This record gives sequence, structure tokens and C-alpha cells, in this order.
Amino acid sequence: MLILTFFGFTPGGKRCLDMGQYRFTVHQNEGAKVRWRCVRKTVGCTAFVTTIDNIIIRVRQIHNH
Repeated sequence: MLILTFFGFTPGGKRCLDMGQYRFTVHQNEGAKVRWRCVRKTVGCTAFVTTIDNIIIRVRQIHNH
């Protein structure tokens, strides 16, 4: 299954990662390694993506919304 994924910026200027119908923003930035959290984290969503040099290395696509 192919999921359209691209990097961009939110209207507020934060870096974001759009993956399918979901959006992620930067949670931790450790040099080349970045952990992205679902923007709905405030309602308890635990989905995240980990990238190294903008290459996705880990995905937890379990959304509660």
C-alpha cells in the first residue's frame, strides 16, 4: 500500500510531516534524527514517526481519532 507522504510547514511556521490523512509535527530533534508526533496528541493520540535525514525509519500509525 502506497501512502502519500511529504514534508512542509504548518500555517504557524512549524515543520510538519503529512502522511496520508494525518499530520505530524516535530516532538524531538536530535541532529539528523527527528521524532514526529501526531498533531492530535492533545486528545491522546500516540501515533508517531521517526526519521533520519528525512528518511522514515519507524512508524507507529495507531491513531485514536
